[in-house]
Amino acid sequence: CIENNLLYDQARKWFYIGSMFRRERPQKGRLRQFHQFGMECLGYDEPFADVEQLIIINKIWETLELTQKPSLELNYIGTRETRCAYGTALKAYYEPYLDSMDELNQKRWHENTLRLLDSKDPNLIKINHTAPSIASFYSMEEQAQFEMIQSCCHEHNIPFSVQPTLMRGLDYYTGMIYEWKSDLLGAQSTVCGGGRYDLLFESLGEKKHGACGFSIGIERLIELCSTTAKKDHLTIHLATELAHTLPATLALSEKLRHRVDSHEYFMQLSHSKTNNLIKRAVKKNADVLVINNHDLDDKHPLIVKNLRDKSHHQMDIEQLACYLETIV
Repeated sequence: CIENNLLYDQARKWFYIGSMFRRERPQKGRLRQFHQFGMECLGYDEPFADVEQLIIINKIWETLELTQKPSLELNYIGTRETRCAYGTALKAYYEPYLDSMDELNQKRWHENTLRLLDSKDPNLIKINHTAPSIASFYSMEEQAQFEMIQSCCHEHNIPFSVQPTLMRGLDYYTGMIYEWKSDLLGAQSTVCGGGRYDLLFESLGEKKHGACGFSIGIERLIELCSTTAKKDHLTIHLATELAHTLPATLALSEKLRHRVDSHEYFMQLSHSKTNNLIKRAVKKNADVLVINNHDLDDKHPLIVKNLRDKSHHQMDIEQLACYLETIV
């Protein structure tokens, strides 16, 4: 944007989607290569560009019909001067606790004290309960802006909570910052993060421009959708404990596909012990596990495990077909 002087005649709104890469150690919810969708408003001052983006994100959750929408946490970190004064107060507050901090948090105390507020360290979480609040350092204008943002959220039916410990590790962020989180995602609970970064242009040698944006982690969103989406069919996992009954189990899967075609079927093409079959079915998010340990013969019972209600049945092929036609 700076190199091509794209803000010379107008402010801009852009979106992007694509691959991203991170250096940190991969873990569940934090992949080495991942994908993001995001939007940026460049050249716009607060607060209405910020609020518009919150409305868009909330609309995305509604369009995806998530049964449990992510919850919105807001904070307002003000101008550089506000954060500087707040950081000085925090540094004095944390100083008596320095000896109880690990090396990383001691380094943060020296270099970027505000980062201690969103630490996951249980000791610091307790200390933060009585830490000074940044709201005490707002100017009248900052207070009015944050109240305006909250009022707009109420007007557009966007539930939120103010989280005073929510911070950013980069100095160019200003004004409102936010995260949308879901308990369904475990420890890496943030599915969307955003905020205002008015100081970024200035830090790169350009004149100051208002700017705000957000990004949504696609992999986390997919996980959230698969966890909450309504299913109008079942996933049936077919397997066997015996190698010589694999052909009969494959034939069974085809017979069920033709007889009850409203469900999704997954045929496990290797035999294993019962516990391993159950684990594999659970990992595949199956609803029903069918274990066939006999040649295909209507007289021999099949082991049928309903993984949703934990019930256990034995039935022949005809009974199984009727059972699959009646449960959803």
